[in-house]
Amino acid sequence: MQKQAAPERAAALDDYLRRSVRWATSGLQHVSCSACWRGRRECLKAAAMFVGAVWHGTHDARVDHSNFIRKRKLLGFFRKIIYFIKRKIHKTPGLYRLAFFWITFNLDFFRQLLIRSRFPSRFGGMWTDRDDFETQLTEKLRSGRVQIQDVPLLEQWHKEGFVVFPQCVPEDLVDLLVAEFDALPTHHPKGLKIAGGGELEARIYRPELVRIHESIRIVDYYFFSKTARELLFNCKTTEFIRKIFDADPILTQSLSFEFGSEQEMHRDTAFVIMNSPMKLAAIWIALEDVQEGSGELMYYPTSHRWGDFLFSGKFKHWDRERDGEQQLADWHAWLHEQARKRGIEPVKFTPKKGDIFVWHAGLAHGGAPIVNSTVTRRSLVGHFCPTGVRPLYHYYKPAHCHFYKIDDQTFSSSHYLPAEWNA
Repeated sequence: MQKQAAPERAAALDDYLRRSVRWATSGLQHVSCSACWRGRRECLKAAAMFVGAVWHGTHDARVDHSNFIRKRKLLGFFRKIIYFIKRKIHKTPGLYRLAFFWITFNLDFFRQLLIRSRFPSRFGGMWTDRDDFETQLTEKLRSGRVQIQDVPLLEQWHKEGFVVFPQCVPEDLVDLLVAEFDALPTHHPKGLKIAGGGELEARIYRPELVRIHESIRIVDYYFFSKTARELLFNCKTTEFIRKIFDADPILTQSLSFEFGSEQEMHRDTAFVIMNSPMKLAAIWIALEDVQEGSGELMYYPTSHRWGDFLFSGKFKHWDRERDGEQQLADWHAWLHEQARKRGIEPVKFTPKKGDIFVWHAGLAHGGAPIVNSTVTRRSLVGHFCPTGVRPLYHYYKPAHCHFYKIDDQTFSSSHYLPAEWNA
């Protein structure tokens, strides 16, 4: 990469420092006018934002050490403090839990905790998860928020943790997205990223990186593609998700697969983290007829009602530094053991092009082994939360704390910045 001129590097670093102060002070504004819990919460949020600002500043600003050593030392000093605090928090689950609760506090989750005995999970859930589901359903029918034709799907969702919408999206729209993917090796959006392949962080897309048996996926392609947004916000599944959320859905993440993921059975709540953990739903769109042996999506029906596996004895989500790889392996084994105890076998999903599978935050699912390497398993996955809930990355990636709106579509991304948005 060609070096930036010294004034440009100085301006880049100054910009990061200004953003750090702006993000911090924006959170601290509430403290001066209130000594209540809101002020303390905003103070903690500001600290998290400042951590993110310093982190991105020290990683992204390209600085000539000989000319800007003073500013680098300042940022280096903050990084040492941040790493020290971070290590202390990760080694103390109780402190981590307290910090996580206060920073991500929201009233909706607090209300769920007050009646958590009504849910299978101690972390609450949606109205469809409550033990008085039938009563809730009757009230919503009476108020008109749910129609009589919705009842069979809502009952299946309550009992099984998933629903299927056959031929839900037009084939020509699916074909249009497939054509976009086919063109990516020679023409793709600048900055497009992929995840998987054993890497911990997403990296810039290169065609040669998309290989079978490596669970490679393009992340948040909707950020650049109107076609992807139209598929993910199709009328039928969007309306269904709106009913189970009792609020408008927000798209927070998408994954685009060329091949089967071969991912171990898991629940999304371990990795797709919200400030209200169980307020999450996902959709899986078949971009082609899925063939046997292609690494089909598989799942354990009713697994959304199995209760909780607690990482480090306290948490719904997994953290590599806090919990380690062994707890992740124990969790996978726990899911299989829960299925064995109940006599439940995994079910493979072999849809036709345009079929959509919608699943609950707690449904255990994964990718079957690929036994036929000559076929693909093209699919598009989207994760949604309701309005009023935020993904965790809004707290530790302040530059990505942004909602984009087009008509009735609302979305966010942890991978791309507002300047990169292709409206």
